[in-house]
Amino acid sequence: MSPRTTMPERDAYIVKLWAANVNSRQIAERLGITRNTVIGAIDRARKRGELPLYRDDTYVPETRQLAHEAKVKAARDKEAQRLATQTREEKMQTERRRKVHETKAAANPFVAPPEPVSEPPPARPETGPSGLVINFFEPDPLDLGGVSLANAKVGQCRSILPDITHKGMAVFCGRPTKTLTSSWCAKHHALYYSRVPPKRDGFVILKRKDA
Repeated sequence: MSPRTTMPERDAYIVKLWAANVNSRQIAERLGITRNTVIGAIDRARKRGELPLYRDDTYVPETRQLAHEAKVKAARDKEAQRLATQTREEKMQTERRRKVHETKAAANPFVAPPEPVSEPPPARPETGPSGLVINFFEPDPLDLGGVSLANAKVGQCRSILPDITHKGMAVFCGRPTKTLTSSWCAKHHALYYSRVPPKRDGFVILKRKDA
């Protein structure tokens, strides 16, 4: 059966999911159909009045919503008038198309897929070099002399201490930073931060520090 064939049971299931705030992409993946097929079913349901034209959290201005509602209402009235003035031949063609759709739907009945079971993702352990598992809640040793990468917090100096590692990872200074926006304490701030040399007559004056 062509995926474009209208199936009332499938459309009703799509409408049910859409009313439960499931987006069109998720519905298409669950049913194994295209997103355009889902949008078509939702559009037909809106034209029939089974779904509101807009959701409550829509960003469409109210004036455009009112204009759209008036346009849809006019289309509904026009369709109702067309059906009321159908000729005998047009009614017979409509009945034949309905029977063809029913035959196709009976040959391939729609079966709603099982509801997906949401399972929490498995816990992923944090690993360091060589696949070493690190417990981020394990406190640092008292004689470490700094703070490890796992336990570094905001407002602590990020200067890496030389020749000191903890579980194969770097160890930071850990002292309080000089300012709220700084990454270093007062000592390391003085080492790493240098002001732009002043300019005079277009030339940069470089001051040599005594060794």
